[in-house]
Amino acid sequence: MRKTTTKDIIIKYIQSQHPRPVAGYELVNQPTSYGWLGSSADRKARELAAMGLLSRQYATEDGVQYVYYTITNPEPDKRQGRLFE
Repeated sequence: MRKTTTKDIIIKYIQSQHPRPVAGYELVNQPTSYGWLGSSADRKARELAAMGLLSRQYATEDGVQYVYYTITNPEPDKRQGRLFE
């Protein structure tokens, strides 16, 4: 079994926060239930976005631009079951 990487932890954490977008600064030096995200977690999130695994959204608050990440193609919510079949 391979060791969980920072990229794995970021993806699991952002999936757990779905549909809420996760700000880039929330990923830096944070303990999560999946493992520790260190000081390079925001850089790893940028790499995941460049690979197409995460979507980036930009927002400006008080003149400062922030980046928010979401999962590119989230799986459908399994709690809904087969509502329309």
